[in-house]
Order: sequence, then C-alpha cells, then structure tokens
Amino acid sequence: MVVGEVVDETCGPMRKHRLSPRFSVLGPLTVSLGDGIWRPVPGTKNRTLLASLLLHPNQVVSIESLSRRLWGDQSPLDERRVVQTYVARLRQWIEDDTIIRTWPGGYEIRLDPDQLDLLEFRHLLTQAGRADTPAQEVALLRRAVALWRGAACSDVASATLRQDIAVLEEERRRAVERRIDLELSSNDTAVDLIPELRRLTLEHPLRERHWAQLMRALHQAGRRAESLEAYREAFGHLREELGVDPGAELRDLHQEVLAGTPMPTVNGPSPVMTANAVDQFPPREVPADISGFVGRTGELETLDRAIRSSATTVIVGRAGVGKSALAIHRAAATAGDFPDGQLFLNLRGFDALPPLSPEQALRVLLRALGVPSADIPTEGDEASAMFRSRTAGRRMLIILDNARNACQVRSLLPGNGPAVVITSRNQLRGLVTSGSAARITLGPLAPEESLELLAKQTNFDRLRREPAQAKALANLCEHLPLALRIIGEKLARVPGLSAETIAHELERDPMAALQAGDGDQDVRRALSWSYERLDPAARRTLRIAAVLHPGHVLQPEPLAALVEVPLERVRRHLDRLDADHLVEQTAPEHYLLPPLVRAHAISEAIANGEAESSC
Repeated sequence: MVVGEVVDETCGPMRKHRLSPRFSVLGPLTVSLGDGIWRPVPGTKNRTLLASLLLHPNQVVSIESLSRRLWGDQSPLDERRVVQTYVARLRQWIEDDTIIRTWPGGYEIRLDPDQLDLLEFRHLLTQAGRADTPAQEVALLRRAVALWRGAACSDVASATLRQDIAVLEEERRRAVERRIDLELSSNDTAVDLIPELRRLTLEHPLRERHWAQLMRALHQAGRRAESLEAYREAFGHLREELGVDPGAELRDLHQEVLAGTPMPTVNGPSPVMTANAVDQFPPREVPADISGFVGRTGELETLDRAIRSSATTVIVGRAGVGKSALAIHRAAATAGDFPDGQLFLNLRGFDALPPLSPEQALRVLLRALGVPSADIPTEGDEASAMFRSRTAGRRMLIILDNARNACQVRSLLPGNGPAVVITSRNQLRGLVTSGSAARITLGPLAPEESLELLAKQTNFDRLRREPAQAKALANLCEHLPLALRIIGEKLARVPGLSAETIAHELERDPMAALQAGDGDQDVRRALSWSYERLDPAARRTLRIAAVLHPGHVLQPEPLAALVEVPLERVRRHLDRLDADHLVEQTAPEHYLLPPLVRAHAISEAIANGEAESSC
C-alpha cells in the first residue's frame, strides 16, 4: 500500500483515499501532499502566496493584501486577475480544490489544527495557559516550541510578510520565556538553564528578559560574580545600542544579587498566558444595544460576514450618521460567537477630550486582557507586539470606536483571530489602501427608515396625523439618526409641540433646534469636534464656502477665488474636508456641502466676525 493512502473496504470494490495535505510554516515553508513526504513549494510567488494564506489560517485575506505581499508597491495593473491565476496554479499543485476557498474580495485557506503546525502551536499555548500544574505547563510549552524548525517561512522572500512573521516570533519568544520562568522556580534546574540562557542573550542582546533570567539562574546556582558580570554585559549592550539604562526588573535584580538576597520563585502567570483569568471571565465591554435601531439591512449583512470571517472592517461616515450604533447593534447580536470576549474602546478621535495616543490605547486594551500595568512595555512597538501575541488565535470582537485616523489605529490591530470593527468620521484611507481593512461608508437613512425612527421616538398615530410635516422634519434632519432622535425626543417630551413648529425652528436656526444639552448627543457639539480637528486654513476655507459660495455644490476654481488662495491649496482643503466627511465628493471637482455642516460653519464664521447673524 502506498504511504499516505487509506483503503476503504466498506462497500463495493476497494477504493483509495489520499490523506489531507499538511503544511508547515514554523521554519522553511514545506508541504506534505498526503503522501507523508515533506517538500518545498516551487516558485517564489507560489511560496509567498501560500505563506500569506497560511499565516492567516481560516481567515479571508483580501486580494489587495495578497498583492502587496507578492509585489510590494509594484502591483500589476490587473492585480485581481493575476492573483486569481496564481491561486489556480497553487490549487493545482496542492491537488485539492477545497482547501483554498474563494470569497468576495479575497481567499481563505481552511485547515484543521492537525494540518498546520502554526495552529497546533497556538493550540498547545492555549492548553499550557490552562494547565493545572507548573510541570504540565512546562511540558506543553516544550511541545509547542519544539514544533519550530527555524525562523518562520525562512525561504519566503517578502518584506511585507516579515510583519506577520515578527508576531509569530514574539509568540515563540514569550513561550520560551514563560517555560524558563517556570523552570527557574525550581532551584534544582537553574544550573541546567545557564547554557541555553547564554545562547539566548547572544542571539537577543537587547532583550532584557533573557538577561534577567540569566542573572537569576547564575545567582541560584551560587555563581554570584557571574550574575553581576551578566548585569554589566546587559548594561553595556543597552547603553551602546540604545543609549538607555536597564529597566526596573534588571536594576532590582542587580541590587538583590549585590545584597545576596535569595531569588524569589517565579510561578505566577506569564505575559503570554495570563489569559487564565480572562478565560474564566472574558471581557464584555461593548455597551448595551441601541434601542429603536432601524434599517441598515445591507450594511448589517456586510458587517456580519466580515465579523464571522475575523476580518477588520472600518465603518465611516459623517457625524451623527450612526456608525457606533451599527457596530454596537451587530456586536449585541453576535455576542455568543465570541467566547473569548468583546473589547470596546473609545479612541476619542472626535471628542471634547484629546484623542488617545496609540500607547495610551494599548495600555487600556492590555489591562482589559489581564496584563498588569507593571508588565506593559513602555515602548509602543513592544506594547503592540504584546497585544498581537495576547489576542492571536482568540475568538474575540474588538471595537475601536471614534478613531481619529489610520495612524492612531494601525498599531492597535490584533493578532490573527479576533474580528475588528473600527468606526470613524475619517475615511481611514491608509488602512483601506494597505489592505488592512475593508470599508463600509454609512450614509443617511432611507426616507421610510427616518419616519420609522421618528415614530419609535414619538408614536405612530401622531405621525399619521401629520405625514407631510413628518417628512419635512426628516428632510430637515438630513435623515441623520442623531438629529432624528433629538427631534423625536422633543416631540415626545413637550406636550402640544407640533411637527410644524419644530420644522420652522429647524429652518430658522438648525443648530439651536438640534441642541440636546447633554454632552455628545448634540449636533452642534458633534460637528464642532470635526471642525476643531481641522487645521486653521481648512477651517477658514469651510467658513468662507458656507457664507459666500452659492448653492450646496462646491467647485475648487470658484472657491479658490472666494478664499483668495492658490487652486491646489483649495483642492487639498476640499480633500481634507472630504476625508473627515464634512463635504462629500460626488464627482471629480464637485463636493456637496450638507446644509447642517453649512449651518454650523456659518455659526463659526459669525463667531469669527466673518459674517453677520441673521437673527
């Protein structure tokens, strides 16, 4: 019988079934095509394509992302067709058409844990984090690290792919560090760890954790002088390469060795595995579902597909259009799909308070995952790597709400596994063009959906008595959920207030009519946060356009004459306004200025003495 084939004698003539292909990325990229023989993947592009899929197993990888990994910035004109051709060749070589699945906009390689060493590695790490005893955890960590045959995908030439591989390497290093910590808790094994730790400090001379472990092992072995010498070596490397002193852990260890203090045992949870507590009590941070949610059927279906495929999705649109409501509503409906928890963080991109820095946001997210504040790296890149390691392989939903721009969120993207939803008034062009995320642009509600929302805020009978006025209200609110909810609340709260009266208020002074008086649930404040994030020149262009430009459609040339600045500068201002959804580009050189944005900009112009109040 041929190795790798199984004989089926259950019915009829004997039939032979090939075993499923198996893949290895923890070392040079190799494949076993069901015959027990491990072989390299022929062709540079084939290796890059397969590695790109295998490093994101059971997830949809977009065509844009694959193209970037295959060709960098030199992608072919018809990248979709060329990627399709390479996928077809890869399927033919694997001899299995079912493993690589086609999805709208990308491809997914669907594998069980026993078909890919990366999945097996992460499965063993999860088991280690749940082990009952230190000895069991050590054994599982050794099994996990033993799967590595060298640097991940070492024979794949792709600079972009190195970012994915760096995350894997960090997972391996933390697993090694945790295993050594556990073994150091037994003085009997400390001396046996010294050769390994000397090798690790040579390979990673700037990784303070290994130096601390070496110092601890030497001191426990009674070699105090060598422990002090290890500190001097670490000090020299850090000073020479980075110009910094050792961190608190090394400094404290140095003092303990000088004082001859016995080394404490290290048996607490590790940075990789402190998920024990999180596993038992996974974070559930998403706010309560939005009452009276209406419409958005198509957007909900698109978002649902993205969430279930663990993709990253950005929801963008103007202030008050309901971006956060859409994300929260879908999160509430899919909570059971995420046993490892749901994280929610307001990044304050457009807010009364300053935006969170990426470092601040990472600290909040890591604390939510059970990492003690003292263990969170101060360097942003290290904290980002820790966050990716802590989230890799987890069935989580992460909502990053109210992002300022792509730079704020890029380092907050997790490891492979969680689904991510980002909301922003900014178009987040950088994330979309890099292939890191797909975008849903949220527009106003449909007219019938606006009336349904108003009815839920007031009552159906009342709207039936004033159908024309109700439609007029929805139009004056530009079918924005925030504005509609404010008006609906007023109609329900004030006895005898008619839709016609509120319509007149909206026509006379929309900003005053849409004030709610409670924080961000206010159209004027919501628009002011977008306005304040603009640079002074773009603010001036918006104010002048609102006051002097006739009609709602802005064009660069006539606007440049009004603003009295060069045409190219006005084009840049309009592009910035479009990026933050203060105007909407409807065609080349044509930008729609929404009436509510115009009303707010006029109020700012009045405050700046650039226009007179009509009151």
